[in-house]
Amino acid sequence: MKLQIRLLFIFLILSACVAVNLFAGGGPQEELPGRLKAAYDSYPQDPSGACARVEDILQSTDVAVLDMPEAKAAWTFLANCNYQLKNMDKAVRFYDEVAALDPGDHQALVNAGHVYAQQALYGQAEKKYREALRRVGGDEAAGEKIRAMIANIPGRIQKKYRFSTGLGYDSNVNSGPSDTTHFLYGAYNYTLDSDAKPRDDFYYYNSLSAVFSKKVDEETHVLLNVGANNISYFKEDDFNNSVFSMSLGFKKLSGGKSKTLTPYVNYQILDDRSYQVNSGFNLSGAMRVSEKVNIWPSAGGYVQDFYKNDPRDAFGGSVGASLSYQIGEKTSWTGSLFYTHHHADNGRFTYNNIFWGSSLRQRISKVLSATAGYNLQLFYYDDIDPVFGTARKDNGHKYYLACDYSLEELLRMDKTFVSVSLSYFDNNSNHSFQERERFFSSVTLTFNF
Repeated sequence: MKLQIRLLFIFLILSACVAVNLFAGGGPQEELPGRLKAAYDSYPQDPSGACARVEDILQSTDVAVLDMPEAKAAWTFLANCNYQLKNMDKAVRFYDEVAALDPGDHQALVNAGHVYAQQALYGQAEKKYREALRRVGGDEAAGEKIRAMIANIPGRIQKKYRFSTGLGYDSNVNSGPSDTTHFLYGAYNYTLDSDAKPRDDFYYYNSLSAVFSKKVDEETHVLLNVGANNISYFKEDDFNNSVFSMSLGFKKLSGGKSKTLTPYVNYQILDDRSYQVNSGFNLSGAMRVSEKVNIWPSAGGYVQDFYKNDPRDAFGGSVGASLSYQIGEKTSWTGSLFYTHHHADNGRFTYNNIFWGSSLRQRISKVLSATAGYNLQLFYYDDIDPVFGTARKDNGHKYYLACDYSLEELLRMDKTFVSVSLSYFDNNSNHSFQERERFFSSVTLTFNF
């Protein structure tokens, strides 16, 4: 009997030990959220201890039992507390854990970028910001914020490059004025030469631009813009042209406003035999009036030297503004009004130009947008037509439609797109007798890097 009682006692002890071993793995797993909460709650009294306890829990325990929000909260807590404790390398590593856990989370990558920026590791910061930008999807507000972060990384020169290449069709290549173009008009007989006959042609073009900026202080940026573009017709060599441009400016930010002063110089090769040089300055601004309204005022002056057989100088100035209005979540309207005064051809005549433009932009989907617009230009000359004794007046109408398809997801590049554009010009003149219609179409591929 004593032996049976002793064996029963041994059996109960062994059973208890087995039970302890069986529940040793399951118990803590079932209590994991509670253990994490206890560590979180201890943070105000013992930040470093709380951080160490959460790290130990996550690295020594199977966290697969946690659902997504709980797991993200734990890794985010660990990243944040390491950041507060100045453990920057660990903070970035744990923000990356959050980003890996949820491929749709862009904020963890933004936080990692902030950590790098505070260590003056601006290259790594920009890389994290761009990774975050690829995750925002259709969240335009988040995208704009991240682009602003990239644009304002301090302490180093910011570089933005754009390359565009395209193929187009021009229904009336020689629609510009020619020294030998004359028409029959009433009692006046003007010789019509071959150059005055409308001709169509295909053309190709390439454009490369670069913007360099540096943040001098919280409000001041220095800007350098350089660019080059070329348009070449397949048959009409005389109408090919290339432009090289450069400007250096200063941008001043203050709240929701900015001011930019930009002196510039452009060198343009009009064909194989002539060129012109433009130089001047622009003073522009940007002002956020409300959540829906933005205004961009501008004023500037220029001088121009045109060389062919002899120089024909010109100078002038302009003033005006553009305004945008956000009609809806996907629809916006932009309008522009500018006045320009010119002295041209060595002071032989002067003219005034009024430009009015209006466009409506519609975001059709996440990757597709369309813009339809109309521009009107009115030219009023201060002198009298030497032949007819009437006031000179020109006008030009332009209607256009452009569709942009974003290739950002496909090419993993910010704001990279293919665009298809259609434009119709109707130009009239009561002194050069050139009532010309002109149709443009083009397909353009643009890369930003």
